[in-house]
Amino acid sequence: MLSSAAPLLLAIDTSTDTAGIGLADGPVCAELVWPAGRTQTTSVLDAIDALLVRCGRTIADVGAVGVAVGPGTFTGLRVGLSLAKGFALGRDVSVIGVPTLAVTSAPFVEAGNEVFAVVPAGRGRVVCAAHAPGAEPGPPRNMAFVEFGSVWTTTLATLRWTKTSPGSRPTIWL
Repeated sequence: MLSSAAPLLLAIDTSTDTAGIGLADGPVCAELVWPAGRTQTTSVLDAIDALLVRCGRTIADVGAVGVAVGPGTFTGLRVGLSLAKGFALGRDVSVIGVPTLAVTSAPFVEAGNEVFAVVPAGRGRVVCAAHAPGAEPGPPRNMAFVEFGSVWTTTLATLRWTKTSPGSRPTIWL
């Protein structure tokens, strides 16, 4: 259960067809993740309300909003950024933008793994970048999905994957 004293961070990620929201008051957090498809406009606010109720909190307890800023689907990004801006203006709270590839790779990088993060960008395109512990992420590359195979093969051959055991492969998250 989230503490009733600390202000909450509300996290919103609508950058892909899988939507997610989270609430955190420091080390304790709660989250909801669901396959939203094209329903972000109708499902995210209800999900935020449901998670607040489940945690025994209200929107008045939110002290900041974190939001995925892309890359991602055009409509999904508009939904998340509009909600964050609305909360910021209506509740006078700060907004923190977080790159989608950083969010996608964070659990793996924090666990000491090197990751090639990939997110769909719509219209048959993907955006990808390499992420490793203690290093700046590689530059994001936007390409048609059909080009992705050759980029993955080239990246795998040229990057040094220092944290994996001999013969193992880095994590790929799509």
